[in-house]
Amino acid sequence: MNVENNLLELIKTKFPRQSVRIEQLFKNDKDFRDLCTDYFSSLQALKKYRKISLEGEQSIEDYQIVLNDLEKELYDYIFP
Repeated sequence: MNVENNLLELIKTKFPRQSVRIEQLFKNDKDFRDLCTDYFSSLQALKKYRKISLEGEQSIEDYQIVLNDLEKELYDYIFP
């Protein structure tokens, strides 16, 4: 449950004015929870690649693109 709470807090931090909607979606929508998990995983991977030398530069750009796309999906869920 702690992981779920961390995911929920991460998304609520990203969209602070939509906390109630995010909690409802997280509770009731498996696809939204999966999207949150994907977002968290991508964010973690991006942090990892940022620590790597310049060899990882293309990977960083790729993960940033994925992260941006996931943020757009989250936005679409939260603001239907």
